[in-house]
Amino acid sequence: WGRTCGRPWASSRTAPNTSRRWSVARVSDEPLETLAGKIEFLRDLLKEHRQVFEQNIAANDGAFSAPDMIMWSIMNRSEDLVKGFCLLIENENFMCAAALIRLQLDNLFHFYAFGLVDDMAEFSIAIMEGKEIRNMKDRSGKKMTDTYLVKQISKFDESFQQMYRLASGYIHLSHHHLYDAATIQSDGTFTMLLGGGAKFDPSGQEYHEAIGAFVWITRNLLALAKSWNEYKEKREAGDEKMGVERPIPPFGETSQMEDE
Repeated sequence: WGRTCGRPWASSRTAPNTSRRWSVARVSDEPLETLAGKIEFLRDLLKEHRQVFEQNIAANDGAFSAPDMIMWSIMNRSEDLVKGFCLLIENENFMCAAALIRLQLDNLFHFYAFGLVDDMAEFSIAIMEGKEIRNMKDRSGKKMTDTYLVKQISKFDESFQQMYRLASGYIHLSHHHLYDAATIQSDGTFTMLLGGGAKFDPSGQEYHEAIGAFVWITRNLLALAKSWNEYKEKREAGDEKMGVERPIPPFGETSQMEDE
C-alpha cells in the first residue's frame, strides 16, 4: 500500500541525487545479462566453496593451523551469505539483499588482511580471541581499518570505494532506505510505498549491478582462498621462494563476469 503526498521539496531546494551505481560490476555475456542468469552463476560458486575447502583439508595430510580455521569460518559464512542473497533477490527483497553485500565485503577484508601481516598465525589467533582487525596493524605499522583496507583494494579497481560506500549505506539507516520506499515525481510530489519488493524492478540496472558486485566480491574471496591453499602447499613443500609475501589475486581480472 502507499500514499501520494504533495511537494516535499520546496521550490528553492533540489531533491537529493538518488543515483546509485555499483560500477565495480560489469556484465558481459548471456545468461549473465538476466537476473536468473546471475543467480544461477552465484549458486554455481557454491561448488567452488566446497572445492576450496576440500583442497585445504587435503593439503599436508589433513594437518591444519590457525589460519586454516579462519579460512574455514570465512568460507562457511560466505556460503551462507550466497544462499541467503539468492533467496532474497528471488523474493524481491532488495533492501535485505543489499545489506548482505556489506557482510560479504567483511569476509573479503578479513581474508585480504592475511596478505598484509607478517605473522598469519598470530593474526589468526588474535581473531579467534575476539580482537577486531581494525585495531590490528599490518607489516608497515598501519591499522587495518575498513578505510585503509578499502584504499588498498581500490588499487586494483578504483570503483571499489563507490561499491563499499553503497553497501555500507544499507547497513545503517540512510537515504537509500527512503528512496527504496519512495517514488519522486518531476513536479516534487512523491509516493511512499510499504511492502517488500514494492519498487523492485528486475530489469533495473541498479539491481543488476548490485548482484554483479556481490559476484565480484565472492569471486575475489574465492581467489584469495585458493591463493592461501597454494601458498600452504608450497610452504609445506619447502619452497623457500615464498618468503613472507602472500600471493594476492589481481582483483581487476575477476571483475568481468564471464564463464570459465
